[in-house]
Amino acid sequence: MTRLSHWAVVLVVVLTGEWRTAAAADSLRAVQHTPTELSFTVEQAVAWRDFPVQATFTQGTRRIELDAYWDEGRDWRVRFAAPTPGDWAYTISSSDAALNGRTGTIHVTTPDAAAIDANSNLRGQVRVAPAGHHFTYADGTPVLLLGD
Repeated sequence: MTRLSHWAVVLVVVLTGEWRTAAAADSLRAVQHTPTELSFTVEQAVAWRDFPVQATFTQGTRRIELDAYWDEGRDWRVRFAAPTPGDWAYTISSSDAALNGRTGTIHVTTPDAAAIDANSNLRGQVRVAPAGHHFTYADGTPVLLLGD
């Protein structure tokens, strides 16, 4: 098993099998709060710090911009976990002419109750509760933090 495929298996196990990977210009399906990965190969190698690929995800007036991360050689990836269900459009901006302007959509569904019970990460990001005295998930469920 190659190093990359080994890590892919680890990620699938860690993220409960909901991981999605696709090349750009696809129409994808995903579950809310579950990472979707877009993969790109640039024509010429660039320094890892130059970020030759950026993705802009939009849903209505909401806009999320992400830089791709380097994944060896000429490969770059963007991971996006949609915070709300519905259709998200994405547009790629790149210094590589072959990638610049590529578009796609991600249809995001709400996780079912059984999936949420099995994986509390599907409740959304952890944030400070409106009262300011404890943490909650995005869906309002209190977060219980334990340590020793």
